[in-house]
Amino acid sequence: MSADRQLDELCYKNNPLKEVIARIDFVSPVSAIDEKLADEVSRAAMESFPISEPRLQVQDEFRLFTPAEAPQHSREKFLSWNFFGEGRTKRFTLTRDHLFVVHNQYSRYEDLKGGFLSVCEAFFRQYREAVPKRLGLRYLNELTMGKESPLQWSKYVARDLLGLLKYDIADSEPTRISQTNVVAFEDFKMRFSFGIMNPDFPAPIRKRQFVLDYDAYFLGSFSTQEIEPKLAVFHDRIQRTFEDSITDKTRELLHGK
Repeated sequence: MSADRQLDELCYKNNPLKEVIARIDFVSPVSAIDEKLADEVSRAAMESFPISEPRLQVQDEFRLFTPAEAPQHSREKFLSWNFFGEGRTKRFTLTRDHLFVVHNQYSRYEDLKGGFLSVCEAFFRQYREAVPKRLGLRYLNELTMGKESPLQWSKYVARDLLGLLKYDIADSEPTRISQTNVVAFEDFKMRFSFGIMNPDFPAPIRKRQFVLDYDAYFLGSFSTQEIEPKLAVFHDRIQRTFEDSITDKTRELLHGK
């Protein structure tokens, strides 16, 4: 796909996305939200995620100071703050260690970005001690089109990704065929996993499903003002890589033609 292809051409009618996640991890736990969440943050979350369901989390820790001593056990209890959209097709979660949004029915990047950024802005404004250390954006696609054998994808997936399907071990049936590549760009990395993951694993492959899983992330120091531009770069790269991963036949089917 050319770099100047318009965004509206990439919004497919038959969307193959099963899950989209944007996530931020913190340098150290934000214990201030263990029992109560600031009203400003709750209001911002409920604008896009109107169903609030806090949940109690339990974290066990075992420490061994010397081989002669018995391990010391400690248990911490704290709340995770969960906000769901109508129909529960999207969720925003805040914990002491991270925050994330997940969409199970995805339509446009703008919808994901809007809800995520509005809560992030309120959160980091209210909790100055929260320091981000990792920002990630993940798109999980599942292709299921066609009536060929579960191992035949040449009409739908780019040829460069199909070499792993050629390897065969005599007198055996494959139960999972996949590969993960991690690539580095100038200021972020992307993990790309693809192949036949097989939802029935460890049973032999019977269902027709090819996964294209892209996880772009930045690990290191960054300001909260960098969240939006970094997400935009991640989204653009994932979108371009997905287009390079499929064929024109797949595009036609995703467009409903």
